[in-house]
Amino acid sequence: MHVDNVVPRTLLVLVVPLLVFLGACDTGCRPGSTAATTGVSRFEISAVRATKREPGTMIRLDTATGQVWEMGALAEGRWNSYAEGDDGIPSPDGVTPGRYSLVAFAQPRSGVTLVRADSVTGRVWRRPAKHDGVWVLIPQPEEEPPAAATAK
Repeated sequence: MHVDNVVPRTLLVLVVPLLVFLGACDTGCRPGSTAATTGVSRFEISAVRATKREPGTMIRLDTATGQVWEMGALAEGRWNSYAEGDDGIPSPDGVTPGRYSLVAFAQPRSGVTLVRADSVTGRVWRRPAKHDGVWVLIPQPEEEPPAAATAK
């Protein structure tokens, strides 16, 4: 191990567990909070890594509003909000945790694709984890024209 990697790795070992704890306890550790009574956390933190050589990215999801932030695992320690599409944050006034979930799919040649799902409406968005861009809403099956109609 190179000496110049010792400090960032040590900080990473100390900071990541603290961030995970703080994210899980943001609402769930206060008596009487919604998360404490339902057992669902308001915030979820995930680690995403596209390749073995890259340090990875931490993703923070507000499970009540659907808003998502990212921070490089070895970055300066500031969350950056992912850009939303034309409709903005899915539920900006949401207060009930557990509505939104986030899954990261590793694509062997194109990096990681994030998928955000709304458990109430069934809406699903996707976006690349590491590139500029916005969340793209995937049309619901009932919103898509039948295959025969599009072939004409």
